[in-house]
Amino acid sequence: IVKGLEAGGFKATPVATTIAEGSTVRADPNAPINVRAAGWCSDWPSGASWFPPVQGTTDLKKEGLGSNYGVFSEPSVDAQIAKIQTLPLKEQPAAWNDLDESIAKEFFPQFVTGYYGAAMERGSNVNGFFDDTVFGMPTWKDIWLTQ
Repeated sequence: IVKGLEAGGFKATPVATTIAEGSTVRADPNAPINVRAAGWCSDWPSGASWFPPVQGTTDLKKEGLGSNYGVFSEPSVDAQIAKIQTLPLKEQPAAWNDLDESIAKEFFPQFVTGYYGAAMERGSNVNGFFDDTVFGMPTWKDIWLTQ
């Protein structure tokens, strides 16, 4: 992360912490950090499960950072989030994608600090092997063997 930020022209000053304290420091809006790494696993297959807490305006005094680690606040985005949630379900996926692209291009409140994909080896007789992208492990219920 440091190399990437510095290659982009930023001065990176890592702040040491422990695993036990990491989430507490990350959640503190007054902590001496301005890059907070996090990930989000969708609660259900809809942007409605993560757009409001990650991209919607956060009341720091009432809620703290919540999941909006960049303290991103844009009334036009809040209005889009509210509007998309009222669309017919079939129209929502495309609308969430459009909003996501718009936020990234116009405001850039987050950036990728890592890719947490999973590389899994398997033998040639293992069939039905797929990566469960939520848990980063095989989808055990689908695996079967041939002799």
